[in-house]
Amino acid sequence: RGLFRQPTTNMLRWLYRQNAEASIVVEKPVKDAFKHGYTFKDTSAADQKNAQQAENWLLMQYEDVLKQAMVKARRDGFALVMWVVDDEAETAAEPVQNPQGVSKFNMITLDDLVNPYGRFRDDIHDSDLVSAQLAADNTQYDAVQLEVTQSGLVVVDDITSPDHEEFVGIMYSRAEEIISDDYYDFIHADRLQHFVARPGVDGDVSDDVYGHLEGDSVLTPIFNPLLGITKAEWALGQSLLRYTAPLHAVEIDEQVQPADGDMEEHLQQLNDQLGSLTNKSNVALPPFHRIKTVGDNDGIDPEPFLEGLINQVCTGSEITRSVLQGTQSGTVSGSSTDIKNYYNQVERLRNNYLTEKIHEAVEMAARYDPSAVPNFATSFEIDWGDLFQIDDVERAEAMRVIINAASNGVGNYLLTPNEAREVVEAEWASVDADVDLDDLTEPDFDQLDRVNTAYGKQFGEGNSPENEVEGNRRTGQNGGGREGGETTDPDDPTTR
Repeated sequence: RGLFRQPTTNMLRWLYRQNAEASIVVEKPVKDAFKHGYTFKDTSAADQKNAQQAENWLLMQYEDVLKQAMVKARRDGFALVMWVVDDEAETAAEPVQNPQGVSKFNMITLDDLVNPYGRFRDDIHDSDLVSAQLAADNTQYDAVQLEVTQSGLVVVDDITSPDHEEFVGIMYSRAEEIISDDYYDFIHADRLQHFVARPGVDGDVSDDVYGHLEGDSVLTPIFNPLLGITKAEWALGQSLLRYTAPLHAVEIDEQVQPADGDMEEHLQQLNDQLGSLTNKSNVALPPFHRIKTVGDNDGIDPEPFLEGLINQVCTGSEITRSVLQGTQSGTVSGSSTDIKNYYNQVERLRNNYLTEKIHEAVEMAARYDPSAVPNFATSFEIDWGDLFQIDDVERAEAMRVIINAASNGVGNYLLTPNEAREVVEAEWASVDADVDLDDLTEPDFDQLDRVNTAYGKQFGEGNSPENEVEGNRRTGQNGGGREGGETTDPDDPTTR
C-alpha cells in the first residue's frame, strides 16, 4: 500500500523547505550554538594575542560559512567547503603548494558532485577509467586502490593500506549530465573542509556507504512523522473551512411541496429571490421553508493525531516540544527541565563537533593564510557563551542569594570574611557581574563594625528594612503595639 518509502535527498530537501518542524530540527541547534558567541583562550599568556587574532578571523571571515556548512550537512548528510587558495599548483586537483592566502570559500553540496543519483558509477578497479586515473595522478595511490562513491567522494578502498577509508578528494561535476571526461574535475582533499552529520550510519548490505564521510540527514529518522504532520496540517485547514463555511440548502415541508413538474420552476424562483443563503435566516423564506446545513460535521478531528506525530518528531530529533513549538514569539516557553534537555544536545554539538571543526579551520587558515592567522600551535580552548542569558532583575536576585549564602558561611564559622569576599567575587562573575573585592584590613573591619552597630541600633533586633517592607508588626513608635484586631484582656495581666 506504499505506507512507508525510502526518503530521497529531493524529498528531504522538500520537507526542509516546506515543513516548519523540519526547518527547526535542521537549523535551530546550529543557530543556538552560536547565539551567545565564544572566545578563544590560550593556555599561555604569550600566545593569547595570537588566539585573539584567530578568533577575529573566524568571526569576520569564516563563521557564516561554518554555520551554512553545518546546516547543509544536517540537511543532506554531508557538505564541503572548498578553500580557494592562492598557491603555485596548476589546478585544484593537486595538493596545496606554497600557499600565499585564501581568496574565498565555495560551498559544495551533494548536487555539485559527479552523479549523486546514479547516472555515473565507475568500476574503479578498471584503471583505464579517467576518473580513477585522474584521482590517482594527483595522490600517492594507484587507481585500483581508490573508489568513487555514489555521492562523488573519492575514498581509499585498499583494505591493506594504513589509510583505508580515508577521504582523498571529490569528483566535481560542471554539467547536468556527464557527456565526456571534460565535464568533471578532481578536487584534492587539501582544499576541502568536510562536514558530516550522523556519521555512524551504514547503508544496505549490498550498497557501500561510508557513514563517516557521507553521513545521513537528521531528517531521515523522522521522515514519516514529518510527512504525516504535513498531511495533518492540511487536514486541519480543511476541517476549519468545513466548519466555518458549511454548505446550506433550503428544505421544503412535505405538505407544501410542489408537483414534480413544478419543482424545478419553484426552486428557480427561490434562487432568484434569495441568492446566496449565507447570512440568511428562515424569516426571509416562504412559509414551510427552512434553511438547513448539509453535510456531516462529526468527522474525525485530526488534532490528536497531529499531537502524536509531533511527539514522534521530538523523540527522533532530541528537540523538546516547548522548543519545537515555542519559537513563534522568539522565546522558548516550557518547563526548565524541558528546555535544558534540548540545550544538552546543543552543548554536545558545541563541545564535540563544532569545537573540532573550529580547530580544524584555524589550522587550515594558519597553513594557507599566515597573514590572517599566525602559524601557532592550536592549543587554545574555546569558551562558549552561556546558553541561558539572564536579565538584570534575575542577575540582581542571583547576586543577593550569593551574598546571603556567604554571610551565612561567616556567621556559622565556615568562612572568614575575606574568604567570603573571594566566594562572592567568583560567583558574581558567573552571573556577569565583574566586581573586584579586595581583602579587608583591620581599619576596614573597625569601620564595618561601627556601621553594623549603627545599623542594629536604628532598626532594632529582628527588625530590618526587609522586615519593614514585608509588613512585620511595628505599629507603635518604638516598635511596639499589636496587629489589627488584637485587644487586651483586663483579667489577664500578661496581656497588658
